Amino acid sequence: MLPWRKVSEAWFRHAWGHPQLQVRGWCVSVKTCLTVLLCLSEIDVDHRLWIGICQFICATSLFLQWWLANPTMFLVRSMANFAKAFLFLHLSVCGRTAIFDPAACELAGWQDERQPFRSWWRSPSFCSFSYP
Repeated sequence: MLPWRKVSEAWFRHAWGHPQLQVRGWCVSVKTCLTVLLCLSEIDVDHRLWIGICQFICATSLFLQWWLANPTMFLVRSMANFAKAFLFLHLSVCGRTAIFDPAACELAGWQDERQPFRSWWRSPSFCSFSYP
């Protein structure tokens, strides 16, 4: 395993981590930009804002892990993915309602034409929960 460096001594040297971490960081950064675009278009801002924050944390941890080879970034990324899993689970159960208002949970979507969409939101939740 590679030794990791402190932030203060790493900024003017070459990166120590695997280059694939940088590629993944850029991919997650593009996803974050698209999520911010959805927020700016006022599409499901209650969920997309928090998903965008989690994606930003994941992208930052990927870049830091690439640059510093710090293995604790796995933990940071997994915590952000667990938060995303709960957000996707809330989308599945309650739909596009306010997150912090339990009275706004709309369960009628499980009995009408929205049921396939509610079922679909379970798959990203399970993926985010199982694969950090």
